[in-house]
Amino acid sequence: MPELKRVGLAFPPGDPAALPSKQSFATEAAVQGLDLVTEEFADESDVEQAVRRLGERQVQLLLLSISPTATRALPALVEAAEGIGVPVVANIDAAEVALFTLRPDSEALNRQLARQAVRLLNGASPGALPVEDPRHFILTLNRSVADRHGIELPAGIVREANRVLP
Repeated sequence: MPELKRVGLAFPPGDPAALPSKQSFATEAAVQGLDLVTEEFADESDVEQAVRRLGERQVQLLLLSISPTATRALPALVEAAEGIGVPVVANIDAAEVALFTLRPDSEALNRQLARQAVRLLNGASPGALPVEDPRHFILTLNRSVADRHGIELPAGIVREANRVLP
């Protein structure tokens, strides 16, 4: 989406996990020269109104925040995004409804957790354990979502994707 200029984020401010996500999105949007437009929602009942306000502010893409509240509201968020005609991008397993998802590889995360657990069980101090970020990510593209929104997926990204849904 070379013409992408304005992205939307509907987020639940009452969810402690949502604020760091919002801050990360804001920082990266600024780096990428994008305008991040935000609207708040408390739960599924007011998602549609928040996303509609984002549509009125002419967002071209809806980002999904990492938070339990947003994850529970995923169906309502996607339905509302479809209602305003914008695709969704997520970093959770929402490949069937999102234009694309880029998320940590759960199997790799489980292996990292197992390594850390073994270290602890062998007597290592928690403070001595290294902090490990996810090392492997899964990129899933959804051609039907792209087609529905008139978006051409670049061939290079399609080649790099772990999964491409029809």
